[in-house]
Amino acid sequence: MLRNLFRSAVYRKSTPGTRMASNTSSGSSVSAVHNPKAKRFEIAFPDKDVAVLEYEEVSPGTFDLYHTEVPPSKQGQGLGAKLADATMEWVAQNNHKAVLSCSYLRDNWLARNPQYKKYVVSNL
Repeated sequence: MLRNLFRSAVYRKSTPGTRMASNTSSGSSVSAVHNPKAKRFEIAFPDKDVAVLEYEEVSPGTFDLYHTEVPPSKQGQGLGAKLADATMEWVAQNNHKAVLSCSYLRDNWLARNPQYKKYVVSNL
């Protein structure tokens, strides 16, 4: 399974996709958008920063959620949770399964969102 091992210090501009969730953060509306071509959910900002949750389909209907990243200037605003919410809602709506390789999802987010445990598989 190949994964992007090199991450750019510059956050890439997102491409249009399917809007999954809207929330407010610091008084402004942010939306998590599904970008299936890039295999990720993303929140793009006017300053070109992009927060992402990346995944890979490891078997039909099973997705490895392996990386969540929020730009340093946007951390502490709950954006990782918003990405996780949108991603897992997509998993649930499509009756998929998820492997939580991302430590944030596995060790923090899932404990606060037990309603999604039925969609999580322990390993590949």
